[in-house]
Amino acid sequence: LEKALTMPENKRIGVNYGSLATAQLNTNRTEGALKNFNIAIDQYGSQNPEHFYNRGVTHHKLGHLEAAIIDIKRCLQLKPDHPQATQALSLLGVKR
Repeated sequence: LEKALTMPENKRIGVNYGSLATAQLNTNRTEGALKNFNIAIDQYGSQNPEHFYNRGVTHHKLGHLEAAIIDIKRCLQLKPDHPQATQALSLLGVKR
């Protein structure tokens, strides 16, 4: 909580949208999740690898394979040892 309170306002807002999107993804509200991941990443500049990974998962659930691969690869650029992203690319038959 203390860390969140000291973040610049824009970053804090991006984190909040990412958290909302993750909750929506976890409850299969994929359209809402995609909208809120887009806001966190595109409007508030989130560089959180989890946001990119989860947006990739959301894209995959919606049948947007190319967008899913792009986001999962971006996650791995930000965090090369992200195990779920590495596994997801492997399952999709994509090399890093």
